[in-house]
Amino acid sequence: MTTPAVSDFVWIDGAAWQDPAAVLRAGERPDEDWTGQYAVHVEDGGRHTLVRDALGVNKLFFAVTPEGQIESSNFIVDLVERGHPLAEIHSVPSGHVLELEPAANAFDLRPHTTIAFGGDDGRSLEVCAAAIRDALAAVFERLAAVAAGRPTYVTLSGGLDSTVIAAMACEHLGRPIGLTFVVDEDRGAATEQSDLWHATRVARHFGIELEVVEAGGDELVAHLDEVLLYGQDHRDFNVHCGLVNDAIARWLAARHDGRAGRWS
Repeated sequence: MTTPAVSDFVWIDGAAWQDPAAVLRAGERPDEDWTGQYAVHVEDGGRHTLVRDALGVNKLFFAVTPEGQIESSNFIVDLVERGHPLAEIHSVPSGHVLELEPAANAFDLRPHTTIAFGGDDGRSLEVCAAAIRDALAAVFERLAAVAAGRPTYVTLSGGLDSTVIAAMACEHLGRPIGLTFVVDEDRGAATEQSDLWHATRVARHFGIELEVVEAGGDELVAHLDEVLLYGQDHRDFNVHCGLVNDAIARWLAARHDGRAGRWS
């Protein structure tokens, strides 16, 4: 098989614990045992196989050229910039494998994996909780091997989800650094209703350092277009999350380049 056609987005075929592209090149087919986050495009003799993870975290867009070639990318804007009309760009659904052979006019789309949900199989809450914890522990064990000797961070909102992840991180990664986000204008309003207030309590409970990532309203607006473009989601809450993640990512990049912990 040829080298997978991928975009500039890192990990289009490498964020899974298995290597999906290597599996496809070996002649195996996608199955329900594939885990992780991935989007893969492999071409073999004119037959294209495109696969997307069950969670759909990695998007996978594609378009067909007039010559019958398949071009793909994690970002729809990449294909638009290559000259493909928006109406002719398609998306591989989450958890599906798409096989295309333009020369033979062949098309096959089918699910290859699903997300398993508990609750209807008679298992108790305790059994389900233990299974979730075991799954999280397995992930953190893999992360610990990769992160050994490196600084690690855990984002904290003070809510249930991030607190559970912080607890697991402390158990498996030593003492990570907590990160929480606040808009400059709200910095002094750390009331019991604020994320900052709760995040501070969580960090204190676990005995970890807490760094506060601050951004002004003008800074958020300045990066809105970029978040809309690369987040590819215009729903209000997801745009909010994208802006927070963008601010944290810029803070981390600045910290590890030795610059001040502010946006560039």
